[in-house]
Amino acid sequence: MAINYFDYISSFTSKFKKTRVLNELVDDKTYQYLAQKNIDFANFIKQEGFCSYQNGLFSFVNPLLYNSYLELPNLRNVYSGNDVVIKTAFGDLITSDLKHNTVNSHHYTFYNEAYNCGSNVGYLITFRLTDAAFLKNFSKKMLFKKALEKFGTLQPNENFGFPMDFPWKQEKHLEKIENVLVYKTEEYFHLLSNKYQ
Repeated sequence: MAINYFDYISSFTSKFKKTRVLNELVDDKTYQYLAQKNIDFANFIKQEGFCSYQNGLFSFVNPLLYNSYLELPNLRNVYSGNDVVIKTAFGDLITSDLKHNTVNSHHYTFYNEAYNCGSNVGYLITFRLTDAAFLKNFSKKMLFKKALEKFGTLQPNENFGFPMDFPWKQEKHLEKIENVLVYKTEEYFHLLSNKYQ
């Protein structure tokens, strides 16, 4: 019998309960969409809401909106059919195969690359997101703190990012505070789509 990781969801909710910001309620249409795929995740999201944590370091987002961003021309969704469940402050996304509960993929949007980051959305929430090393690496946490000091708190429809015309031969120098910009998220993904033509 498979483990239901949502039985251990308190490991997440107890860790992040005091860092919730920018909470949005889940409407019935979205709940029904999620419930058809994964009732445990749907119930978790209905209780938590589409919400950002740790001043916006990462957020649970509405897949009915965010799935469309990865369908833009030239943006690669390695595991087709997956739903976007998490956005980082830098516009990186985690998609999950909610229906089959198998693959979580970390989509580095600026670099247009995706990597498998384990299986089962319940495991992702209860054990990966609560792991300090994982959170630090996937969210650019140190750079986020500097960007927060410089720009202040992001709105739900914003994310940090980098200049679209940055020379790729200097890519290793890219992730520094002097290169960070604030984007409207929808505009950000359309700019990325044009960038990768």
